[in-house]
Amino acid sequence: MTDKPNYQPGLEGIIAGESAICKVRADVDKLIYRGYDTSVLALEAEFEETAHLLIEGRLPNKVELSAFKKELNTHRIIEKPTIELIRALPNTMHPMDVLRCGVSACAGWDPDVGD
Repeated sequence: MTDKPNYQPGLEGIIAGESAICKVRADVDKLIYRGYDTSVLALEAEFEETAHLLIEGRLPNKVELSAFKKELNTHRIIEKPTIELIRALPNTMHPMDVLRCGVSACAGWDPDVGD
C-alpha cells in the first residue's frame, strides 16, 4: 500500500516557500512587501519606489529615488526593429501576446544575454 498525498484544493495550507520579501496574510486578506501592505503601495507609491523597496529592502529617499529612476531609464530603450516587429503584428492579437513577442525580440539586443 502506498501513501498518497493528501489532496487540498488551491494552495490553502500549503507553504510554497519562505521569503524575507513577501508575506501572505490570508487571515486578513493581505499581501505584504517588506512590511508594507501592497494595497497601500499601489495607491500611494510610485512603481520605482516599490521596485526599490523590493530590491534594496527599504523605500528610497528623494535623492535615491531620482538616481534609481535614472538608472532604470537607461534600461528602457526599445530598439527600432523591435518596435517595427510590434507594429507589424495583427491588431487583433491579444495585448499579452504582443507583449510576449516584444519581450522575446528585446533579448536579441541584450548585451548580457548569457547571464
